[in-house]
Amino acid sequence: MVLSLRRLLRGLLFAVMFLLLTLAIAEALRLLADWLGLPDARSVPQGRAVPVTAAATDERLLDRLRLFWLAGG
Repeated sequence: MVLSLRRLLRGLLFAVMFLLLTLAIAEALRLLADWLGLPDARSVPQGRAVPVTAAATDERLLDRLRLFWLAGG
């Protein structure tokens, strides 16, 4: 079995280029997500927002929750 050095180097170059391009694309996507400033989905609601999992002791809150479910939220 004859091993070709040129073929081995070409395969190694392909693997290195593939790895570098994959890392570059991943970094570009991370920078894009940071630039867009997407809000954290698990953050605490602000303002008049009420989390759905809050303790439902208020009659008004129960009505709001019922409407939420009826609307298909």
